[in-house]
Amino acid sequence: MAEAHSVRLVRSFDEGSQVYIFETEEDGSLLVERLAVFPGAHSLQYRRADTGEILSIHKDATGTFFPRPLFGWLDRSYVVVCNQPEAVQIRGNNGGAGFDEAAARRLLEEFRRDLTNKIEIENLKLRVLVFFTNSELKRSLTNVENKLLGVETKLDKVENNLRSVETKLDKVEEIAIADKRIQPVYVRLVKSLDEGSDIFGIQTEMDGSLLIQNLDFFNGVYALQYKHQATGTFRFVRKDPTETKFYPPPSGWEDKEFLVVQAA
Repeated sequence: MAEAHSVRLVRSFDEGSQVYIFETEEDGSLLVERLAVFPGAHSLQYRRADTGEILSIHKDATGTFFPRPLFGWLDRSYVVVCNQPEAVQIRGNNGGAGFDEAAARRLLEEFRRDLTNKIEIENLKLRVLVFFTNSELKRSLTNVENKLLGVETKLDKVENNLRSVETKLDKVEEIAIADKRIQPVYVRLVKSLDEGSDIFGIQTEMDGSLLIQNLDFFNGVYALQYKHQATGTFRFVRKDPTETKFYPPPSGWEDKEFLVVQAA
């Protein structure tokens, strides 16, 4: 436990300022109630001997005492800073009360300096708060942007995969169509569209065409006709330029009967 200590208090750093001696408590603290000669005292200031820097000691949270400095009160004087400048009364030559303007100016200057320090501290706190708030906001925005970029990248990959699947399906469909075209089928041929007419099955070539020479038993085949299922119209099957074979219809040979048109 710290021992009681005497503390020297003054009104300003000026040489010749009156010194007031106060005793501390056993724990080294200085009770505010003892400083009645300094009404409104809210902090103590002292000057470091090595750097000349002015440091402050503030009251505790209850506002009832000044705590003992970390290295003790030491052998130095402390300037009492008050909330309101005190009116300094002195005795004039005529024995009446007079106003010490110089002392009042010193007190006002100390009050202004202390107030300026407080404002600077609050401004510093505000700047620190704004800095960390902006930093946190920037980090949050950056995280959101990164997540959006990740989602966009995944969507691009999905789109590329879909395109790849579509390409593969197109190839499969082309192969299936090609296979279907090169597979020989039997073409159903009739001499008339009357019911009960005989149906002749003639096999196509590997390219899907129907050779006219394979229809020689029809005695002079001129053309092939079939009825379009959707429109009900009759259409002719196209011949190749050499007129040696018939090309398959656009819808194929299957599921239809072809009328053999013979030359007159």
